[in-house]
Amino acid sequence: IMVHELENAIKMLDPLFICSEFAFCAKPKIVHDPTAKYIKRVSKGTPPLLNKHSTCRGNSTASYRVLVFADPHIEYDYEEGRNGKCKEPTCCRHQNEWGKDKNERAGKFGFMGKCDLPPATMTLFLKQAVHEFQPDFFMWLGDNPGHRVWNQSAIDHLRSITDISKQLQTEGEEKYGKIGSVYPILGNH
Repeated sequence: IMVHELENAIKMLDPLFICSEFAFCAKPKIVHDPTAKYIKRVSKGTPPLLNKHSTCRGNSTASYRVLVFADPHIEYDYEEGRNGKCKEPTCCRHQNEWGKDKNERAGKFGFMGKCDLPPATMTLFLKQAVHEFQPDFFMWLGDNPGHRVWNQSAIDHLRSITDISKQLQTEGEEKYGKIGSVYPILGNH
């Protein structure tokens, strides 16, 4: 049964479906939802949802603002102006050469390429998240350190966890005295 379900799940990843569903191409246009039959079959026999507005606190009229973020992959060696198109697995670090022109120079808040997130971008994101969204609670799904796995340590992991935690606390206290609960789910690192 497990193999059969896996085969059905893989069929949902059909390139033709993805192509038309996300408007990456004009043809062919697929109008049916291949997930509907799969979801219906998999959920057959499950109990009905009693109250779609119920909460863990038992108040059926309450609603909560939740901010979920994951995979920041912070690069503490990020340096503005470094080459974002280097030949190494990750770029934009102070160990990389300087970018020769504006098309390969890392910017202050990042670079589209093989670069992980600069700390400045994470700080800006957290500030924006707390001040603009004012979530009741955060779900922080981990994968914090950069992708340079050949050069990581427990200290790198703890640094990213500590920095994000402190920033959430600082931004929250600055705005309204406290922030909602933070649920860190640290993922695989």
